[in-house]
Amino acid sequence: MSPLEDLRKDIADGRAVIIVGAGISIQATDREECASWTGLLRHGVRHCADVNADLSDTWLGIVGQEIDSGDLDDLLSAAEKVRALADLQEIWEYIFQDNPEAADRMLDEFHDPFGSLARTPGMGHIRRDLTFQSVRFGPVRSYLIVYRSESKPLDIVAVLHGKRDLKKILRKRKPV
Repeated sequence: MSPLEDLRKDIADGRAVIIVGAGISIQATDREECASWTGLLRHGVRHCADVNADLSDTWLGIVGQEIDSGDLDDLLSAAEKVRALADLQEIWEYIFQDNPEAADRMLDEFHDPFGSLARTPGMGHIRRDLTFQSVRFGPVRSYLIVYRSESKPLDIVAVLHGKRDLKKILRKRKPV
C-alpha cells in the first residue's frame, strides 16, 4: 500500500485525524497559546509540572525539545508523553475519591517499575492480542505500563487498568 492509501485507511478506521486551519484558530483567538499544536502541548507540559512536583527536569527538557523541534514525529511523541502522565493523574484522582492515602501509595508504586523497565527494557511482555505496535507491557498490580523498549530514554506510552478495554484504547491512541 502507498502512504496515501495507508493514510486514507487510517482516516476511514478512525485512527487518524487531519487538522487544518490552525492559522485561522490562532488569528481568531488573538494568538491564544492553545490555538496551536505546539501551544497546546506546552500548556499540557506546564499542567503536568503543576500537578506533579516530582516531574524531572530531564523529562521536561526532552519533551520541550520535541515540541521546539517542530518535527511531526517529535510532536506526536511529546503528546504521547503528556497523555501517559495524564493517565497517572487519572489513576490518582480515581483512587483519591475513596482513599487519599491509597492514591498516593499507588503512584509511589509506579516509580520502581518505571526505573526497572528503563534499566531492563526487554523485561516487559509483547501483547499481539492487544496491539501490533512495537510496545511492551509491564504490570504493576492491576495496571499495565505500556512502553517503547527501544527508545532511550524509555518512552511510557500509557498506564492503564487491566480491566479496561485496552485494545480499543491503544487503537485510539495508536503509538507513534
